[in-house]
Amino acid sequence: MKLFALAVLSASWAVSAVPATAGAAGCPNEIFRGGLSALLPECRAYEKVSPDEKANGDVETRLGFAQSRGAAGLDEDGYAFLSYNGLPGSEGGALQTGNVAKRGGDGWISFPFSPSIVNETTIPMVSSSLLISQDLNKVLVESQKPLTPDAQPGPNLYVRTISPPSVQLITPTPLPIFNGNLYTVTAQNIYGASNDFSHIVFQNRAKLTPDSPVLPPSGQGMNLYEWNGSTLKNIDILPGQTQPDSRGVGVSNATGAVSPDGQRVIFRAPQGGPYVLRDHGTPIYLGTCVESKCAYAASRDLSTIFTADGGDLYRYDVEAGERVNLAAGAAGGGSAEVNTVNLLAAPDGDAVFFVAKAAMAPGATAGAPNLYRWSAGDGIEFVARLNPSDPFVAAQNVNAQSMEASISDAGDAVAFTSVGALTGESPAGVREIYHWSQAEGLTCASCNAGLASPAGYPVPPTQILGGAGATILSSPSPLSADGKKVFFSTVDRLLPQDTNGKMDAYEWVGGTVHLISTGTGDYGAEFLDVSPSAKDIFFVTRDRLVAADRDENTDVYDAREGGGFAEPAPAVPCEAEACRPPLEAAPAAPQVGSRSFSGPPNQKPKSSAKKKQKPKQQKKQHQKKKKQQKKKSKQCKGKSKAKSKANKCSQKSHKARSTGKRG
Repeated sequence: MKLFALAVLSASWAVSAVPATAGAAGCPNEIFRGGLSALLPECRAYEKVSPDEKANGDVETRLGFAQSRGAAGLDEDGYAFLSYNGLPGSEGGALQTGNVAKRGGDGWISFPFSPSIVNETTIPMVSSSLLISQDLNKVLVESQKPLTPDAQPGPNLYVRTISPPSVQLITPTPLPIFNGNLYTVTAQNIYGASNDFSHIVFQNRAKLTPDSPVLPPSGQGMNLYEWNGSTLKNIDILPGQTQPDSRGVGVSNATGAVSPDGQRVIFRAPQGGPYVLRDHGTPIYLGTCVESKCAYAASRDLSTIFTADGGDLYRYDVEAGERVNLAAGAAGGGSAEVNTVNLLAAPDGDAVFFVAKAAMAPGATAGAPNLYRWSAGDGIEFVARLNPSDPFVAAQNVNAQSMEASISDAGDAVAFTSVGALTGESPAGVREIYHWSQAEGLTCASCNAGLASPAGYPVPPTQILGGAGATILSSPSPLSADGKKVFFSTVDRLLPQDTNGKMDAYEWVGGTVHLISTGTGDYGAEFLDVSPSAKDIFFVTRDRLVAADRDENTDVYDAREGGGFAEPAPAVPCEAEACRPPLEAAPAAPQVGSRSFSGPPNQKPKSSAKKKQKPKQQKKQHQKKKKQQKKKSKQCKGKSKAKSKANKCSQKSHKARSTGKRG
C-alpha cells in the first residue's frame, strides 16, 4: 500500500514538468497551476475540497440503491457533500453523513452537521439531513436523540446552524413512528424553505397541531405544516375553507414550492385536485387540473406561475391576479396538447420551456413531442423534436428535478438530455446532452461524431443534498447561470488527451469542449455540480490530483477559476547523521524556595506503622555493623605481626575512628 502511494505521488510530481502555459497562458494564479492543473482551461487549478482524514471512507459514494451527489453553495466558496464514514468531529452514525466544506486562504475546511443516531436496531442508509440552505449554513435534520433542552425524547425536527453553532427545535411533540420506519420524515416530505430558513414547509401524517386532522398511518393524505421561526401551524387550507382539509395533501413534495421570503407556498389539493397558491396566508386555486392531469412551473419568487392544464398553457400573474392562455390561437384553434408532466420556467418568470404535440412554430412536427420556448418578447419558438422516452416528456417523471434540464437565469438558453439523435452526431438511442440558445441554436454538447459506438451521457445519480433552498433530491446543474457553459461526464473520448477509457468530467463552451478531469487517471472522474457563476466545477475522483492527496479514497475536487493553493514541499530523504532527531534543550533549572512557590502549605505526613518502625530498623543495622568492624579489627591485630600488615590494620582502625565507628 505504501509503495503504491509513493508511486502515484511520484507520478503526480513528474507531471509538474509540463509547462503551465499548456492550458491557459498569463494566468494571475500561474504559481499554483503546476502539475496536473497546468492543462486546465480558463486559469483553473485543482483544489481538494474533502479533507485528508476521512476515517478511511469515501465521499460521494456510489451505492446502487442510494446514490449520492453534492451541492455547490451560492457564495462560490462552499460545497455540501456526504461521506461514507463520519469525518473527525462528526456525530452521525449513518452509513452516509452530511458535511459542509468552506474555502479558506490555505485550503478547504469541512464541518460535519449530521446529528447522532441513538436507539436504532439497524443503521440507516443515509443520515437524517433533510434540507440545506442556499448559503450552506443551516440544515434541517431529524434526530431521535434530543438536541435541545426543550425537546421530548423521540423523532424531532431541528434547524442546525453551522456557524455560529446553534440548534432550534421545530416539532412541539415527537413524530410517531409508523410501520417501524427509522425516520418518519424523508426528503420527499420536504416542500422547501425560505432563504434564511425562517419558514420551513413539510408534510407528515402526525397530528402536530390542535387543528390538524387525525390521518391513517398509510394512504394518500398528509398534513402540511409550516414552521415560521417560532411556531408550527397546519397550512393545508383550501380556498373557501378556514380549517385544514380533513383529507390532507398528496404524499409528494414534487408539487411543492416555497418563495425566498417564505410568504408564498404552492401545494396540490388532495386527491389529484388543482394546484393551490397560499399567498401571504390566502389560498388561491391555480386552475382546474382536468382529469387530475396538470403541471406547473414558477418564477423564483412565485409571482409568476405557469400551468399546463386541459391541453393548454397558462400564465398567472399573482400581483395582477390575471391568468392568460399562452397557447390560444397558436394551435390553429384546436388543442395545443401541452404535455402535463414537465414545465421549466426562468427565474424571473419571463420565459418557459414546454412540450406540446401541436405544430405551434416553424420546424415543429404535428403529433410529435415538440420542445418549445415561450417568452414575453418573442412568443413561441421551436427548439427541438424530442423522443417520447426523453425525461422532459416521459410521464413517469412527475418530479420537476427529474426532467434532466436546466435553464439560464435570463431564460434564453436550456440544456437537456435526449436519445433522439437531435443533431445527427450520435446514433438514435444514445443518450446525449444538448444545448439550445437563441444565439447559437441547437448543439450537442456531449457528442463526438467520430466515435463508432458512443456511450453518451450517463444517467446522473440522485443528488442527496440540494442547493439554493432545494430539497436533497434535486439534480445537479449542468448549465451555468449565464447559459453559455454546459458541464457533464462521459466515457466517450471527446478529446485526444482523454486516453484512460474511463468516465471523465467535461466543460462545453460555445461549441468547444474542455477536459475538467485529467483524462489520464487510473480511476476516472464524475461531474457533481457547478457554482452559479461557473467559477467552481466540482467533481469526484479517486485519482490524486494534488500532492496533498495521499490516500486511495474518493475525494471531491474543485477545478476553480483563479484557484489553487501552495503545495507542501516533497519530503527529502536523509542520510547518516542527518537522520538523527535534533537534541532537546536542557530543561531550565527549577526555582527553589518559598518565595517562588505558589500553592498550599506543606502537609504533615500521616503516621503509619511502617514509618514508626523505620528508626528501630536503622539502629539495629548500625549496631550490627559496629560488631563486625570490632571483630575484624581484633583479627587483624592478632594474626599479623608484620609491619606492613600492622600498618594496614592501623590504617583501617584509623579510618573506622574517623567515621565515628570505633573498633
